[in-house]
Amino acid sequence: MQVGVILDRTAGANTRPVWIPDPAVEAWFGGLREPGGPALVVDTDRCPSCGYLVSYANPRAVT
Repeated sequence: MQVGVILDRTAGANTRPVWIPDPAVEAWFGGLREPGGPALVVDTDRCPSCGYLVSYANPRAVT
């Protein structure tokens, strides 16, 4: 497993979350300072029977 963080980049609009390698660091003005590395779009699948969710960073969908 690789350490990373899921970020929600929203500014009054709906966006897809992204996963970025390395831990994020808190910024002095609040929020998070983004670490370097490629941002991968997070996809989520849901079981229609029980509602269980599985999320993964899609390596083919880089932002």
